[in-house]
Amino acid sequence: MSLKTLIPKEHGAWAILILPYFIGVTVGGGISGRGILGFFGLLLLFLSRQPLHLILKKYFSEVRLQKIKRGELWKAFLLFFGVGFGIFLWLIFRYRLGDLIIIGLIALFLFLLHTYLALYRKERTLIGEVLGVALLTISALVGVVLSGGKLSRGTFILWLLNAFYFAGSIFYIKMRKKAARTRKRILSFPFNINLVKECLAYIVFLIIILVLLVFTKSVPVLVPLAFVPMVVHTLWSIIVLRPKFEIMKQGLVQTSLSLIFCVLIIIFWK
Repeated sequence: MSLKTLIPKEHGAWAILILPYFIGVTVGGGISGRGILGFFGLLLLFLSRQPLHLILKKYFSEVRLQKIKRGELWKAFLLFFGVGFGIFLWLIFRYRLGDLIIIGLIALFLFLLHTYLALYRKERTLIGEVLGVALLTISALVGVVLSGGKLSRGTFILWLLNAFYFAGSIFYIKMRKKAARTRKRILSFPFNINLVKECLAYIVFLIIILVLLVFTKSVPVLVPLAFVPMVVHTLWSIIVLRPKFEIMKQGLVQTSLSLIFCVLIIIFWK
């Protein structure tokens, strides 16, 4: 079994895991030794997901994975999960970080839901991908706690903002893929409404949520500005939607926008 088999195929998942963690660490108190150790533990737990999903599919799904031996999958899972879980156990007891237990229980619940969908090959549905984003962005809470912060209404809102932001890429990519499948000239907005309605609904809903958070003083007033580059790019794509879709180019664009979001939300959160 090659190492490539054990690496999650969703390349964007790495950014969705790492950037919220960095945001949480930065706004929570800054980088520390336990934050670095926790980061490696988080990566190992993330890597354990792929072999576990393959194991479960071999047991419970109709999907046949003849070329992959079950014993090798178990070894990979136990190695990644065992070391990652051990790191967090040590951090919890060494630094008395009980909040990590709460985060772990929330993550476990989301993971079980997502795994259930994966067994029936429904992880690519809208609800499956949104659950995946919610699970990965919980790293923001881990970063806050490991950097000396505490779980609070504000830190959960920080998680919510990260989840909302990265969920946007789901709607955007689905819109672009839907447009690519037409293989013909696309009418200008609003005549292409069937292609863009989900993405447009996401933007409207996001704006409403951000306005409510500012109005209730749940977030600093400048925080919504961190979403502006992504919203402008998405709205422009809706207006000039074309059937051509270059996955590599779109990946670079989404990564660049995510980095901008990361920097801006750190600046505006303080």
